[in-house]
Amino acid sequence: MNRLKFSSINISLGLLIIVSFFIGFYFQENSSGGAIDFSHYYNNFKLFYGKNLLKINWYDYESSSLPLYYFVTYFFYNPENLILIKIFNLFLSLFCLFLFYKILNIHLKLNNSLSFLLSSTILLSPYFRTSTFWMMEENFPILMTFITIYFYVSLKKKFSYFFLIAAIFFSVCAFFSRQNYIIISFGLFLLIFDWNNFFSKKNFLIVFLFFIFFSPSLYFFNTWGGLLTPVVVGEKRALILNIYNIPYILNIILVYIFPFVFLEKKKFIIFFNKNKKLILFSFIFYLLIFFNFIPTTIGGGALSKLFMIITDGFVLKYLILICSFFSLLFLILLFNDNKIIIFYFLLNLILFSTITPIWQEYFDPLSLVFIILFGNKINLPQYSNKFVYFLIAYLSLFLSTSILDQNYISTMLIN
Repeated sequence: MNRLKFSSINISLGLLIIVSFFIGFYFQENSSGGAIDFSHYYNNFKLFYGKNLLKINWYDYESSSLPLYYFVTYFFYNPENLILIKIFNLFLSLFCLFLFYKILNIHLKLNNSLSFLLSSTILLSPYFRTSTFWMMEENFPILMTFITIYFYVSLKKKFSYFFLIAAIFFSVCAFFSRQNYIIISFGLFLLIFDWNNFFSKKNFLIVFLFFIFFSPSLYFFNTWGGLLTPVVVGEKRALILNIYNIPYILNIILVYIFPFVFLEKKKFIIFFNKNKKLILFSFIFYLLIFFNFIPTTIGGGALSKLFMIITDGFVLKYLILICSFFSLLFLILLFNDNKIIIFYFLLNLILFSTITPIWQEYFDPLSLVFIILFGNKINLPQYSNKFVYFLIAYLSLFLSTSILDQNYISTMLIN
């Protein structure tokens, strides 16, 4: 009876989230604020429409991403009538939901109703929603990542050369949709490469496939002089090491690990009581590293934006640093024995320390997806249906706050 009760609640909540997604689609919700950039995407649609793809004037290309999204949508939309591209993005996002559901079933072996509810969490992401509703680029590499993960977990369950080739191919497609998704290809390579049998035929095939699938990048090296779009090169926004991005990145990560920290709060309280001196010494050392950190008003993620609303100056600086320090501490304590999660976030720290400014959308919703799938937490006894309900409530609050911010707080501050 208990199981039936939870199943009914799970399905009802999942359907409610999906309904909210369709309502957002109908009203063209802008919960992340990203709609302000729609004119750039629209100009790109017009740039590609009816053109020879090899003769695009890349200096008119208004994006920081590699253009696979536009190559794919090139064949079926008309920029004078955007209904097809709207429907394409809607189905693309719903397919992400379906794939997440299938991966949860295969990889974590959750029951159907809990998998359905957990998969719906991506529809509570303000960034995922806005990208869908405003025909933005972000959800396409997310779809490529979900397809990659699907074939990877299928490969782990039963080896197949088809799964192997498909996983590699779609991981590279994610990269050709947005450069920072090189993390997915690199991580996949480390996971599928047989390190115990270095010169095996399988390893040669893996290296060969990555080489072949990445070979189109030679076109961009030849045309752009690298893998950064002309607009990014002109604005000098990337590939400049800036360690002061790290506090922002850690604060963004804190948004996604907080529900797991809250659930294991007793564990953290015990650790803090036993290691006060170590924590204090580490905190002082952390502050010394970032002593010259100066908060910026552009980017920085949701937490930093919240802090900027309530304070500024000295207090703002140390609020950001304190939260980022505890984010790092929580991350290590939660996942110190989890190579996939630590490696994933470490790669993100390294990569996004070279990109300015830092936006929350770079991490949302994939950070939460990776924690759910590979964090080894959801299947633990204490991470029951009730925890998933807490997670849904937390993400719903985050979404509601984002909508409130875009429709009231930001407007009030501007005026």
